[in-house]
Amino acid sequence: MISKSGPTPFRWLFGLLSLGMALTGVVSAQVLESRAQAVAPPTPKASAAQGTPAAIRRVARPIRGSMDDYDALMQRVGDARVVLLGEDTHGSLEFYRERIRITRRLIEEKGFNGLVIESDWAPSARADRYVRGEAGDDSADAALSGHTRFPDWMWRNVPFRDLVEWLRDYNQTSAGRLRPVGVYGMDTQGMESSAPAVFVSLARVDPAEAERARERYACLERYEFNGNSYGIALRDANASSCEAGAAGVFDAMRERFAAGVEARTAADDAEWFSALQNAQLVRTAEAYVRAQVTPGANSWNVRDEHMADVVDAVLARLERHGGTPTKVVVWAHNTHVGDVRATDRGTRSGYLSLGQLVRERHAGDTIVVGFTTRIGTVRAAPSWGEADRVYNLRRPAWESVPEIFGRVRMPQFMLVFAEAGTQLNALDDNVALRAIGVVYAPKFERSEHYYRGRLTQQFDAVVHIDRTRALPRLPGN
Repeated sequence: MISKSGPTPFRWLFGLLSLGMALTGVVSAQVLESRAQAVAPPTPKASAAQGTPAAIRRVARPIRGSMDDYDALMQRVGDARVVLLGEDTHGSLEFYRERIRITRRLIEEKGFNGLVIESDWAPSARADRYVRGEAGDDSADAALSGHTRFPDWMWRNVPFRDLVEWLRDYNQTSAGRLRPVGVYGMDTQGMESSAPAVFVSLARVDPAEAERARERYACLERYEFNGNSYGIALRDANASSCEAGAAGVFDAMRERFAAGVEARTAADDAEWFSALQNAQLVRTAEAYVRAQVTPGANSWNVRDEHMADVVDAVLARLERHGGTPTKVVVWAHNTHVGDVRATDRGTRSGYLSLGQLVRERHAGDTIVVGFTTRIGTVRAAPSWGEADRVYNLRRPAWESVPEIFGRVRMPQFMLVFAEAGTQLNALDDNVALRAIGVVYAPKFERSEHYYRGRLTQQFDAVVHIDRTRALPRLPGN
Protein backbone atom coordinates (compact mmCIF):
# COMPACT_ATOMS: atom_id res chain seq x y z
CA MET A 1 0.00 0.00 0.00
CA ILE A 2 2.98 2.34 0.39
CA SER A 3 3.80 4.30 -2.73
CA LYS A 4 6.71 3.67 -5.04
CA SER A 5 8.32 6.95 -4.03
CA GLY A 6 10.24 5.20 -1.25
CA PRO A 7 13.61 3.43 -1.60
CA THR A 8 13.74 0.81 -4.31
CA PRO A 9 14.06 -2.27 -2.05
CA PHE A 10 11.14 -1.07 0.07
CA ARG A 11 9.00 -0.47 -3.01
CA TRP A 12 9.79 -3.95 -4.32
CA LEU A 13 8.84 -5.49 -1.00
CA PHE A 14 5.46 -3.77 -0.85
CA GLY A 15 4.52 -4.78 -4.37
CA LEU A 16 5.19 -8.39 -3.52
CA LEU A 17 3.48 -8.15 -0.14
CA SER A 18 0.31 -7.03 -1.84
CA LEU A 19 0.49 -9.95 -4.23
CA GLY A 20 1.59 -12.60 -1.82
CA MET A 21 4.82 -13.34 -3.68
CA ALA A 22 8.01 -14.14 -1.77
CA LEU A 23 6.57 -12.95 1.51
CA THR A 24 8.54 -13.08 4.74
CA GLY A 25 7.54 -13.13 8.36
CA VAL A 26 6.56 -15.60 11.02
CA VAL A 27 3.78 -16.10 13.52
CA SER A 28 3.98 -17.38 17.04
CA ALA A 29 4.82 -20.95 17.93
CA GLN A 30 1.24 -21.39 19.12
CA VAL A 31 -0.14 -20.44 15.71
CA LEU A 32 2.31 -22.73 13.98
CA GLU A 33 1.30 -25.60 16.23
CA SER A 34 -2.45 -25.11 15.76
CA ARG A 35 -2.47 -24.20 12.06
CA ALA A 36 0.33 -26.15 10.35
CA GLN A 37 -0.87 -29.64 11.03
CA ALA A 38 1.27 -31.37 8.41
CA VAL A 39 5.03 -31.88 8.54
CA ALA A 40 7.37 -30.05 6.19
CA PRO A 41 7.22 -31.47 2.65
CA PRO A 42 10.01 -33.86 1.64
CA THR A 43 12.83 -32.95 -0.68
CA PRO A 44 11.54 -32.76 -4.29
CA LYS A 45 12.30 -35.71 -6.54
CA ALA A 46 12.45 -36.07 -10.30
CA SER A 47 9.66 -38.67 -10.34
CA ALA A 48 6.86 -36.09 -10.37
CA ALA A 49 8.19 -34.48 -13.51
CA GLN A 50 9.06 -37.74 -15.26
CA GLY A 51 6.26 -40.21 -14.60
CA THR A 52 3.12 -38.23 -13.90
CA PRO A 53 1.93 -37.06 -17.39
CA ALA A 54 0.76 -40.57 -18.33
CA ALA A 55 -1.15 -40.88 -15.03
CA ILE A 56 -2.74 -37.48 -15.60
CA ARG A 57 -3.89 -38.49 -19.08
CA ARG A 58 -5.71 -41.47 -17.56
CA VAL A 59 -7.80 -39.38 -15.15
CA ALA A 60 -7.96 -35.95 -16.83
CA ARG A 61 -11.30 -34.67 -18.08
CA PRO A 62 -10.88 -32.64 -21.30
CA ILE A 63 -12.40 -29.17 -21.43
CA ARG A 64 -13.83 -28.68 -24.90
CA GLY A 65 -16.27 -25.80 -24.41
CA SER A 66 -19.25 -28.15 -24.15
CA MET A 67 -22.13 -28.06 -21.68
CA ASP A 68 -20.86 -31.12 -19.79
CA ASP A 69 -17.28 -29.91 -19.26
CA TYR A 70 -17.78 -29.39 -15.54
CA ASP A 71 -20.26 -32.15 -14.74
CA ALA A 72 -17.68 -33.94 -12.60
CA LEU A 73 -16.97 -30.75 -10.68
CA MET A 74 -20.67 -30.15 -10.06
CA GLN A 75 -20.92 -33.67 -8.71
CA ARG A 76 -17.90 -33.06 -6.46
CA VAL A 77 -19.43 -29.79 -5.20
CA GLY A 78 -22.56 -31.62 -4.11
CA ASP A 79 -24.20 -29.59 -1.35
CA ALA A 80 -21.08 -27.59 -0.44
CA ARG A 81 -21.80 -24.00 0.60
CA VAL A 82 -18.51 -22.39 -0.42
CA VAL A 83 -16.64 -22.92 -3.69
CA LEU A 84 -13.34 -21.09 -4.11
CA LEU A 85 -12.07 -20.55 -7.67
CA GLY A 86 -8.43 -19.57 -8.06
CA GLU A 87 -5.97 -18.48 -10.73
CA ASP A 88 -2.18 -18.69 -10.93
CA THR A 89 -2.06 -15.29 -12.66
CA HIS A 90 -4.30 -12.27 -12.16
CA GLY A 91 -4.19 -11.39 -15.85
CA SER A 92 -5.24 -14.40 -17.97
CA LEU A 93 -8.41 -14.14 -20.05
CA GLU A 94 -9.23 -17.86 -20.07
CA PHE A 95 -9.24 -18.05 -16.27
CA TYR A 96 -12.01 -15.45 -16.15
CA ARG A 97 -13.99 -17.19 -18.87
CA GLU A 98 -13.82 -20.63 -17.25
CA ARG A 99 -14.59 -19.27 -13.78
CA ILE A 100 -17.61 -17.54 -15.28
CA ARG A 101 -18.80 -20.82 -16.81
CA ILE A 102 -18.45 -22.58 -13.46
CA THR A 103 -20.02 -19.69 -11.53
CA ARG A 104 -23.06 -19.61 -13.78
CA ARG A 105 -23.61 -23.34 -13.32
CA LEU A 106 -23.26 -22.99 -9.55
CA ILE A 107 -25.92 -20.26 -9.58
CA GLU A 108 -28.34 -21.96 -11.95
CA GLU A 109 -27.95 -25.56 -10.81
CA LYS A 110 -26.80 -25.36 -7.19
CA GLY A 111 -28.55 -22.23 -5.92
CA PHE A 112 -25.46 -20.16 -5.17
CA ASN A 113 -26.47 -16.58 -4.43
CA GLY A 114 -23.26 -14.72 -3.61
CA LEU A 115 -20.10 -13.88 -5.56
CA VAL A 116 -17.23 -12.74 -3.33
CA ILE A 117 -14.25 -11.28 -5.19
CA GLU A 118 -10.69 -10.20 -4.42
CA SER A 119 -11.61 -6.54 -4.50
CA ASP A 120 -12.63 -3.94 -1.92
CA TRP A 121 -16.08 -3.63 -0.38
CA ALA A 122 -17.12 -0.15 -1.58
CA PRO A 123 -16.55 -0.52 -5.36
CA SER A 124 -17.97 -4.04 -5.25
CA ALA A 125 -21.09 -2.71 -3.47
CA ARG A 126 -21.66 -0.43 -6.47
CA ALA A 127 -21.62 -3.46 -8.77
CA ASP A 128 -23.93 -5.23 -6.31
CA ARG A 129 -26.50 -2.44 -6.52
CA TYR A 130 -26.39 -2.67 -10.31
CA VAL A 131 -26.93 -6.44 -10.50
CA ARG A 132 -29.87 -6.06 -8.10
CA GLY A 133 -31.47 -3.50 -10.42
CA GLU A 134 -31.24 -0.62 -7.94
CA ALA A 135 -31.13 3.01 -9.02
CA GLY A 136 -27.78 4.39 -10.05
CA ASP A 137 -25.64 3.12 -12.91
CA ASP A 138 -27.22 2.34 -16.28
CA SER A 139 -24.63 -0.19 -17.48
CA ALA A 140 -22.12 -2.69 -16.15
CA ASP A 141 -19.31 -0.52 -17.53
CA ALA A 142 -20.50 2.35 -15.36
CA ALA A 143 -21.08 0.11 -12.34
CA LEU A 144 -17.48 -1.10 -12.54
CA SER A 145 -16.02 2.39 -12.86
CA GLY A 146 -15.72 2.54 -9.08
CA HIS A 147 -12.78 0.15 -9.33
CA THR A 148 -10.16 2.87 -9.62
CA ARG A 149 -7.45 1.53 -7.32
CA PHE A 150 -4.53 -0.39 -8.84
CA PRO A 151 -5.00 -2.96 -10.30
CA ASP A 152 -8.25 -1.63 -11.75
CA TRP A 153 -8.01 -3.96 -14.76
CA MET A 154 -8.67 -7.00 -12.57
CA TRP A 155 -12.35 -5.99 -12.55
CA ARG A 156 -12.69 -3.41 -15.31
CA ASN A 157 -12.28 -5.96 -18.06
CA VAL A 158 -14.44 -7.49 -20.77
CA PRO A 159 -15.30 -10.92 -19.30
CA PHE A 160 -16.12 -9.62 -15.82
CA ARG A 161 -18.25 -6.84 -17.34
CA ASP A 162 -20.17 -9.51 -19.23
CA LEU A 163 -20.68 -11.53 -16.04
CA VAL A 164 -22.07 -8.48 -14.23
CA GLU A 165 -24.56 -7.93 -17.05
CA TRP A 166 -25.54 -11.60 -16.92
CA LEU A 167 -26.07 -11.39 -13.14
CA ARG A 168 -28.37 -8.39 -13.59
CA ASP A 169 -30.39 -10.28 -16.21
CA TYR A 170 -30.49 -13.40 -14.05
CA ASN A 171 -31.78 -11.45 -11.06
CA GLN A 172 -34.74 -10.35 -13.17
CA THR A 173 -35.78 -13.95 -13.88
CA SER A 174 -38.20 -15.80 -11.63
CA ALA A 175 -35.35 -17.76 -10.04
CA GLY A 176 -33.32 -14.59 -9.55
CA ARG A 177 -36.20 -12.67 -7.98
CA LEU A 178 -36.69 -15.54 -5.54
CA ARG A 179 -32.98 -15.85 -4.72
CA PRO A 180 -31.05 -12.84 -6.10
CA VAL A 181 -27.29 -13.08 -6.51
CA GLY A 182 -25.12 -10.36 -4.97
CA VAL A 183 -21.52 -9.21 -5.50
CA TYR A 184 -19.24 -8.58 -2.51
CA GLY A 185 -15.62 -7.43 -2.09
CA MET A 186 -13.30 -8.98 0.49
CA ASP A 187 -9.94 -7.26 0.03
CA THR A 188 -8.27 -4.90 2.50
CA GLN A 189 -6.64 -2.06 0.62
CA GLY A 190 -9.46 0.37 -0.20
CA MET A 191 -9.41 2.62 2.86
CA GLU A 192 -9.81 5.71 0.67
CA SER A 193 -13.21 4.55 -0.58
CA SER A 194 -14.48 2.73 2.52
CA ALA A 195 -13.97 5.49 5.11
CA PRO A 196 -16.11 8.05 3.22
CA ALA A 197 -18.70 5.32 2.66
CA VAL A 198 -18.92 4.83 6.43
CA PHE A 199 -19.73 8.51 6.86
CA VAL A 200 -22.35 8.47 4.11
CA SER A 201 -24.11 5.38 5.45
CA LEU A 202 -24.08 6.51 9.07
CA ALA A 203 -25.36 9.97 8.12
CA ARG A 204 -28.47 8.25 6.72
CA VAL A 205 -29.18 5.87 9.59
CA ASP A 206 -27.56 7.53 12.64
CA PRO A 207 -26.13 11.06 12.29
CA ALA A 208 -24.84 11.08 15.88
CA GLU A 209 -22.86 7.89 15.25
CA ALA A 210 -21.53 9.43 12.04
CA GLU A 211 -20.12 12.36 14.02
CA ARG A 212 -18.49 10.03 16.55
CA ALA A 213 -16.97 8.04 13.69
CA ARG A 214 -15.49 11.20 12.19
CA GLU A 215 -13.86 12.04 15.51
CA ARG A 216 -12.37 8.56 15.83
CA TYR A 217 -11.14 8.61 12.23
CA ALA A 218 -9.39 11.99 12.69
CA CYS A 219 -5.99 10.28 12.94
CA LEU A 220 -6.40 8.50 9.60
CA GLU A 221 -8.12 11.47 7.99
CA ARG A 222 -4.90 13.39 8.58
CA TYR A 223 -3.44 11.14 5.86
CA GLU A 224 -6.58 11.41 3.69
CA PHE A 225 -7.18 7.71 4.43
CA ASN A 226 -4.25 6.92 2.17
CA GLY A 227 -2.43 3.79 3.25
CA ASN A 228 0.75 4.83 1.44
CA SER A 229 0.97 8.14 3.30
CA TYR A 230 0.11 6.53 6.62
CA GLY A 231 2.70 3.78 6.19
CA ILE A 232 5.45 6.21 5.24
CA ALA A 233 4.65 8.31 8.32
CA LEU A 234 4.84 5.25 10.57
CA ARG A 235 8.08 4.09 8.98
CA ASP A 236 9.99 7.33 8.47
CA ALA A 237 8.51 9.85 10.91
CA ASN A 238 7.74 7.61 13.89
CA ALA A 239 4.13 8.80 13.71
CA SER A 240 1.57 7.68 16.24
CA SER A 241 -0.57 4.68 15.35
CA CYS A 242 -4.20 5.21 14.30
CA GLU A 243 -5.15 1.75 15.54
CA ALA A 244 -7.41 2.88 18.37
CA GLY A 245 -9.60 5.07 16.19
CA ALA A 246 -9.99 2.54 13.38
CA ALA A 247 -10.84 -0.25 15.81
CA GLY A 248 -13.13 2.02 17.83
CA VAL A 249 -15.40 2.84 14.90
CA PHE A 250 -15.77 -0.82 13.96
CA ASP A 251 -16.38 -2.00 17.52
CA ALA A 252 -19.05 0.64 18.15
CA MET A 253 -20.80 -0.11 14.87
CA ARG A 254 -20.66 -3.86 15.40
CA GLU A 255 -22.34 -3.46 18.78
CA ARG A 256 -25.06 -1.22 17.34
CA PHE A 257 -25.57 -3.53 14.37
CA ALA A 258 -26.05 -6.60 16.53
CA ALA A 259 -28.40 -4.81 18.94
CA GLY A 260 -30.82 -3.48 16.35
CA VAL A 261 -31.16 -6.27 13.80
CA GLU A 262 -34.77 -7.15 14.65
CA ALA A 263 -36.07 -3.57 14.75
CA ARG A 264 -34.59 -2.23 11.51
CA THR A 265 -36.27 -2.15 8.14
CA ALA A 266 -34.71 -4.26 5.40
CA ALA A 267 -33.30 -1.14 3.72
CA ASP A 268 -31.79 0.21 6.94
CA ASP A 269 -30.37 -3.19 7.78
CA ALA A 270 -28.67 -3.39 4.39
CA GLU A 271 -27.24 0.10 4.92
CA TRP A 272 -25.96 -0.82 8.37
CA PHE A 273 -24.41 -4.04 7.12
CA SER A 274 -22.57 -2.29 4.29
CA ALA A 275 -21.36 0.43 6.65
CA LEU A 276 -20.12 -2.21 9.06
CA GLN A 277 -18.16 -3.99 6.32
CA ASN A 278 -16.61 -0.70 5.24
CA ALA A 279 -15.63 0.00 8.85
CA GLN A 280 -14.12 -3.46 9.12
CA LEU A 281 -12.09 -2.81 5.97
CA VAL A 282 -10.74 0.47 7.42
CA ARG A 283 -9.77 -1.32 10.63
CA THR A 284 -8.05 -4.11 8.72
CA ALA A 285 -6.37 -1.75 6.24
CA GLU A 286 -4.86 0.18 9.15
CA ALA A 287 -3.62 -3.06 10.72
CA TYR A 288 -2.30 -4.23 7.35
CA VAL A 289 -0.19 -1.08 6.94
CA ARG A 290 1.16 -1.38 10.48
CA ALA A 291 2.10 -4.99 9.83
CA GLN A 292 3.94 -4.01 6.66
CA VAL A 293 6.21 -1.62 8.52
CA THR A 294 6.62 -3.70 11.70
CA PRO A 295 9.61 -6.08 11.70
CA GLY A 296 8.50 -9.67 12.19
CA ALA A 297 4.80 -8.96 11.56
CA ASN A 298 2.89 -10.91 8.93
CA SER A 299 0.70 -8.64 6.81
CA TRP A 300 -0.34 -11.57 4.60
CA ASN A 301 -2.18 -13.18 7.51
CA VAL A 302 -3.95 -9.92 8.36
CA ARG A 303 -5.26 -9.79 4.81
CA ASP A 304 -6.38 -13.41 4.47
CA GLU A 305 -8.08 -13.49 7.86
CA HIS A 306 -10.05 -10.42 6.79
CA MET A 307 -11.06 -12.17 3.56
CA ALA A 308 -12.32 -15.19 5.50
CA ASP A 309 -14.22 -12.92 7.90
CA VAL A 310 -15.99 -11.22 4.99
CA VAL A 311 -16.99 -14.58 3.50
CA ASP A 312 -18.47 -15.55 6.87
CA ALA A 313 -20.27 -12.21 7.24
CA VAL A 314 -21.84 -12.51 3.78
CA LEU A 315 -22.93 -16.09 4.47
CA ALA A 316 -24.50 -15.08 7.78
CA ARG A 317 -26.35 -12.08 6.41
CA LEU A 318 -27.72 -13.83 3.33
CA GLU A 319 -28.86 -16.78 5.40
CA ARG A 320 -30.52 -14.51 7.95
CA HIS A 321 -32.54 -12.81 5.22
CA GLY A 322 -32.99 -15.68 2.76
CA GLY A 323 -34.33 -18.35 5.08
CA THR A 324 -32.42 -21.16 3.34
CA PRO A 325 -28.75 -22.20 3.45
CA THR A 326 -26.66 -19.65 1.61
CA LYS A 327 -24.00 -20.64 -0.91
CA VAL A 328 -21.22 -18.38 -2.17
CA VAL A 329 -18.56 -18.66 -4.84
CA VAL A 330 -15.25 -16.90 -4.16
CA TRP A 331 -12.76 -15.63 -6.74
CA ALA A 332 -9.13 -15.03 -5.73
CA HIS A 333 -5.56 -16.01 -6.55
CA ASN A 334 -4.41 -19.60 -6.04
CA THR A 335 -2.17 -18.43 -3.21
CA HIS A 336 -5.28 -17.23 -1.35
CA VAL A 337 -7.80 -19.96 -2.16
CA GLY A 338 -5.34 -22.86 -1.87
CA ASP A 339 -4.84 -24.50 1.51
CA VAL A 340 -1.48 -23.09 2.60
CA ARG A 341 -0.95 -25.93 5.08
CA ALA A 342 0.00 -28.03 2.05
CA THR A 343 2.78 -25.61 0.99
CA ASP A 344 6.18 -24.62 2.25
CA ARG A 345 4.79 -21.17 3.05
CA GLY A 346 2.40 -22.72 5.55
CA THR A 347 4.52 -25.49 7.05
CA ARG A 348 7.76 -23.53 7.34
CA SER A 349 6.85 -19.85 7.53
CA GLY A 350 3.53 -19.75 9.40
CA TYR A 351 1.33 -18.29 6.70
CA LEU A 352 -2.43 -18.68 6.72
CA SER A 353 -4.64 -18.62 3.64
CA LEU A 354 -8.26 -17.93 2.85
CA GLY A 355 -8.68 -21.51 1.64
CA GLN A 356 -7.29 -22.96 4.86
CA LEU A 357 -9.48 -20.74 7.04
CA VAL A 358 -12.66 -21.47 5.09
CA ARG A 359 -11.92 -25.20 5.18
CA GLU A 360 -11.46 -24.98 8.95
CA ARG A 361 -14.59 -22.90 9.54
CA HIS A 362 -16.79 -24.81 7.07
CA ALA A 363 -15.41 -28.32 7.24
CA GLY A 364 -17.02 -30.59 4.70
CA ASP A 365 -18.79 -27.65 3.06
CA THR A 366 -15.87 -26.22 1.05
CA ILE A 367 -14.52 -27.02 -2.41
CA VAL A 368 -11.30 -25.42 -3.66
CA VAL A 369 -10.42 -25.24 -7.37
CA GLY A 370 -7.03 -24.09 -8.62
CA PHE A 371 -6.25 -22.85 -12.14
CA THR A 372 -2.90 -23.13 -13.94
CA THR A 373 -1.35 -22.18 -17.27
CA ARG A 374 1.95 -22.81 -18.99
CA ILE A 375 2.55 -20.40 -21.86
CA GLY A 376 0.96 -17.47 -23.68
CA THR A 377 0.55 -13.85 -22.67
CA VAL A 378 -0.52 -12.21 -19.42
CA ARG A 379 -1.52 -8.73 -18.26
CA ALA A 380 0.55 -7.45 -15.34
CA ALA A 381 2.60 -4.47 -14.20
CA PRO A 382 6.39 -4.21 -13.77
CA SER A 383 5.96 -2.98 -10.18
CA TRP A 384 3.20 -2.02 -7.81
CA GLY A 385 1.12 0.95 -8.99
CA GLU A 386 2.72 1.24 -12.42
CA ALA A 387 0.91 0.96 -15.74
CA ASP A 388 0.02 -2.56 -16.77
CA ARG A 389 1.21 -4.14 -19.99
CA VAL A 390 1.06 -7.45 -21.86
CA TYR A 391 3.92 -9.86 -21.18
CA ASN A 392 4.92 -13.12 -22.80
CA LEU A 393 4.90 -15.83 -20.15
CA ARG A 394 8.24 -17.52 -19.73
CA ARG A 395 8.25 -21.27 -20.07
CA PRO A 396 7.87 -22.59 -16.53
CA ALA A 397 10.51 -24.47 -14.55
CA TRP A 398 11.02 -28.02 -15.87
CA GLU A 399 9.88 -29.71 -12.63
CA SER A 400 6.92 -27.40 -11.99
CA VAL A 401 3.23 -28.27 -12.13
CA PRO A 402 2.46 -26.20 -15.26
CA GLU A 403 5.38 -27.78 -17.13
CA ILE A 404 4.33 -31.27 -16.06
CA PHE A 405 0.80 -30.47 -17.23
CA GLY A 406 2.20 -29.30 -20.57
CA ARG A 407 3.65 -32.77 -21.13
CA VAL A 408 0.14 -34.24 -20.91
CA ARG A 409 -0.43 -32.86 -24.43
CA MET A 410 -4.01 -31.77 -23.78
CA PRO A 411 -4.83 -28.10 -24.44
CA GLN A 412 -7.35 -27.84 -21.58
CA PHE A 413 -8.33 -30.31 -18.90
CA MET A 414 -9.59 -30.71 -15.34
CA LEU A 415 -8.42 -33.00 -12.58
CA VAL A 416 -10.85 -33.87 -9.78
CA PHE A 417 -8.53 -35.39 -7.23
CA ALA A 418 -11.16 -37.51 -5.48
CA GLU A 419 -11.47 -39.47 -8.74
CA ALA A 420 -7.75 -40.14 -9.07
CA GLY A 421 -7.12 -42.31 -6.03
CA THR A 422 -3.36 -42.71 -5.59
CA GLN A 423 -2.50 -42.21 -9.26
CA LEU A 424 -1.41 -38.58 -8.77
CA ASN A 425 0.56 -39.01 -5.56
CA ALA A 426 3.67 -37.69 -7.29
CA LEU A 427 1.98 -34.26 -7.42
CA ASP A 428 2.25 -34.20 -3.64
CA ASP A 429 6.02 -34.68 -3.72
CA ASN A 430 6.88 -31.05 -2.92
CA VAL A 431 6.28 -29.93 -6.50
CA ALA A 432 6.93 -26.38 -7.68
CA LEU A 433 3.97 -24.12 -8.51
CA ARG A 434 4.04 -20.77 -10.26
CA ALA A 435 2.24 -17.73 -8.88
CA ILE A 436 2.02 -14.47 -10.85
CA GLY A 437 0.00 -11.67 -9.31
CA VAL A 438 -0.52 -8.17 -10.65
CA VAL A 439 3.26 -7.65 -10.75
CA TYR A 440 5.37 -9.85 -13.02
CA ALA A 441 9.17 -10.06 -13.03
CA PRO A 442 10.01 -12.44 -15.92
CA LYS A 443 13.76 -12.00 -15.48
CA PHE A 444 13.50 -13.15 -11.88
CA GLU A 445 10.63 -15.57 -12.31
CA ARG A 446 12.32 -18.52 -10.63
CA SER A 447 13.09 -16.61 -7.43
CA GLU A 448 10.00 -14.39 -7.26
CA HIS A 449 7.12 -16.46 -8.63
CA TYR A 450 7.45 -20.01 -7.31
CA TYR A 451 6.55 -21.91 -4.17
CA ARG A 452 6.36 -25.63 -3.36
CA GLY A 453 3.72 -27.91 -1.99
CA ARG A 454 1.37 -30.85 -2.25
CA LEU A 455 -1.04 -30.11 -5.07
CA THR A 456 -3.87 -32.53 -4.26
CA GLN A 457 -4.04 -31.26 -0.69
CA GLN A 458 -4.07 -27.58 -1.64
CA PHE A 459 -7.03 -28.05 -4.00
CA ASP A 460 -9.94 -30.41 -4.55
CA ALA A 461 -9.66 -29.92 -8.31
CA VAL A 462 -7.41 -28.12 -10.79
CA VAL A 463 -8.24 -26.68 -14.21
CA HIS A 464 -5.26 -26.40 -16.57
CA ILE A 465 -5.33 -24.25 -19.70
CA ASP A 466 -2.04 -24.78 -21.47
CA ARG A 467 -1.94 -21.56 -23.51
CA THR A 468 -3.67 -18.42 -22.23
CA ARG A 469 -4.06 -14.86 -23.45
CA ALA A 470 -3.76 -11.54 -21.66
CA LEU A 471 -6.91 -10.25 -20.01
CA PRO A 472 -8.45 -7.45 -22.16
CA ARG A 473 -9.26 -4.16 -20.51
CA LEU A 474 -12.64 -2.56 -21.08
CA PRO A 475 -12.60 -0.32 -24.18
CA GLY A 476 -11.49 3.18 -23.27
CA ASN A 477 -9.85 2.09 -20.00
